[in-house]
Amino acid sequence: MGALLALSADGDSEADRAAPAMVPGRPIGLKIGAAAAASTPPAPTDAAATARAALNSWRTPPPEPRDPEDGLAVDAAQRLVINEALLTTFDHYLRRQAGAGDKADLLAYLQSHLPGPALEDARQLAERYVDYMRLHDRQLGLLWRGPCRPTDLTTVGAWIAQRQQLRLSMLGPEATQGFYENEVAALGQALQELIQRERGPATEDAAGAAPVPHWNDPAAEAAHVRGLHEMLRATMTAYRPQPSAPPAASQAGACPR
Repeated sequence: MGALLALSADGDSEADRAAPAMVPGRPIGLKIGAAAAASTPPAPTDAAATARAALNSWRTPPPEPRDPEDGLAVDAAQRLVINEALLTTFDHYLRRQAGAGDKADLLAYLQSHLPGPALEDARQLAERYVDYMRLHDRQLGLLWRGPCRPTDLTTVGAWIAQRQQLRLSMLGPEATQGFYENEVAALGQALQELIQRERGPATEDAAGAAPVPHWNDPAAEAAHVRGLHEMLRATMTAYRPQPSAPPAASQAGACPR
C-alpha cells in the first residue's frame, strides 16, 4: 500500500515530506459499520481503451467553485470561527486557477469581512489550505496511476481515509472538523450502504449494520443509488484539472484494502 501512494523524496518541499502515507483500514472519522473485507480485484481486460474509458468516467473535472457565502463568523474574542462558509470562500478564490492573483483577491475579500485577529487566523489557514490542495492532487494522481481500480469501493474508502489524514496533518483538527464534519458523516453513510448493497442481504442483516433503505419504486431506488455513487465519485476529483487518461499501470503490489 505504501508503494502505491508514497511520495518521492526528490524535490519535495517540507510540506510534501510531512504528508502522511496512506494507512489501510477504516477511514478516520468515518463510522461505516463493519470494516470492508478484502476482495480480489477483477482480472484486467485486454481492451485497454475500454478500461481507460471506464476510469475516465470517474475522472470528472473540478466543479465550478460557488460564490462566497455571507457566513464568515468570529467569536467573542474576535478570533476566526472555522465553518463551511469559510471553506466555500477559500474555494471560490483558490480553486479558480493557480496564481498569486487568487490569493490576493481572497485576502482582499477577507480584509473587508473580518477584524484583525480573525483576519490573521484566516490568512494562515489559507496558506495551509493551498498546500493541502496541492498535495491532495498529487496523491490522488498517484492513485490514478497505480495498479488499483479507483472505482472499487475499498479503494475509494482507503482514499477517503488517506485524505482525512492529510487534512488533519496539514489543516489541523479544528479546521478539518469545521470544514468537513458534515461531509465525512455523509460519505461514511454512503460508503456503508453501497458496501452492504454490493455484498447482498447477508451483510444487511449483520449485527450493528444500519438497514439498507429500499423503495417500492425501482426507479426511485436506482436514482438514490446513483446519487450515492456520485457522492463517492466527487471524492476522486482533483482541485485542478488533471490529464484525462491515466497511463497504463506498471507498478506491482497490493491494492489498498
